[in-house]
Amino acid sequence: MKNQIFVLFFLILITSCVKKEVDGGNNKNGTFTRMNIENVNTLFIASSNQGSKMYGFKESSLKGTSSEKDEEIFEIRYLDENGKPVEKNNPDFVYDIGDFIYVLFLDELDGSTAYFVKKTDGLIYQIPLVNSPPARSGSYEQKNKLFSFFGLIQLDEKRNVYYPCHSSALYKVSSIASSEIQFNEVSVENDITTGFCVDNEGQIIYAYRPDNATLESARYRKQDGTFVDMTIDDYDTGKIRCFWKGTNGCLYGFMQTPVDGGVCFVKIQEGQIVKIRDVNHDILLYGFDKFSKNTFEVQGRIIYCIRSSSNTNNWHLIDISNESSYKETLCSVQPNMVVKNQLCYFDDQTFSCTIINIDTGETSLLFDLDESQLSNFAIDKIISVTESGVVFSCMQLSDGKNFIVKIGLDNSVTVQQVIEGKISIITPLTTP
Repeated sequence: MKNQIFVLFFLILITSCVKKEVDGGNNKNGTFTRMNIENVNTLFIASSNQGSKMYGFKESSLKGTSSEKDEEIFEIRYLDENGKPVEKNNPDFVYDIGDFIYVLFLDELDGSTAYFVKKTDGLIYQIPLVNSPPARSGSYEQKNKLFSFFGLIQLDEKRNVYYPCHSSALYKVSSIASSEIQFNEVSVENDITTGFCVDNEGQIIYAYRPDNATLESARYRKQDGTFVDMTIDDYDTGKIRCFWKGTNGCLYGFMQTPVDGGVCFVKIQEGQIVKIRDVNHDILLYGFDKFSKNTFEVQGRIIYCIRSSSNTNNWHLIDISNESSYKETLCSVQPNMVVKNQLCYFDDQTFSCTIINIDTGETSLLFDLDESQLSNFAIDKIISVTESGVVFSCMQLSDGKNFIVKIGLDNSVTVQQVIEGKISIITPLTTP
């Protein structure tokens, strides 16, 4: 009897220890169900020879000095249906798609996997491999210069998601947060797309290269699913140089005219190219290969920036929001970000930030911080620039440790997080 009691006690003890070990660490047997990304403004991955970790950066609306708790940095975890951590490598790619993020995991034990992750609750929706966006370890910008303003994953106003799958066929994805995600091919069968764009109503322009063709062709897909062949490079009418989506959800473009080499602003209607007006010919000289880098959505408008050929110290701010708002404004500095819904130039060497008036081109100083306060840090990447200061990743020179640091408007320096190593991926997120 005593032996039986001892054996029972021993089994209870062993079971208790095993349970504690599982509960205290990562649950190898749990099913990946959720990521704790709620209310995150930015996601980033820090990597070193010892491993990598994914972090979330939350920023509140509080203002003032860095002594106020107006941001939070924490490790992103992969959770099961009971909220317990599960073992999973960090994703190789993270992309913002409105209400969701897209995450791609390469070389997982069970093969590469991809998910849509809902921002509001972190719940995941797995994408079948055959329907997944193309696996890329680098940028998800389009290589086709016609569509360089657009990423490889786009949305219409109903929050449907569009992207090319591995076969380069275009897909439309709807009902993501339901029990059955719907994947529909929206390009002509056997067309290998090289770039595309979608307007608010879900009408699509895409370029493709027919067999043995030297030039690309284009198609326009109407809302009813029918197609119109488009001429985007014609000796008599001109050559489209780029497309973009205006603030009214319509598609526009710049076209080079064949006679004088000028440039005109055009609108795409039912697959037809309609000229709106002639514009500054400098648009042809600068920026098309980096169109998205020179374009900013600010104050409900779209501002495209190019260097002025007449004065290399000046820049043109061009309002391309729609056909009625087109305007060219001269400015003395080149914008590189939006801060507090203001177009700005941030100097990462002097840690100064200049506001640019998008209507007049006039400039004013938002802040000029004392960068000498950061002499003990080798700065890696800028994570956030706000009206309360600058958050960045860095290595501390005295001991080689890696941190997330903030310098506030009062020039106070605060270490906010110890991180694994240097940052490999930064993904700013829009509010769903």
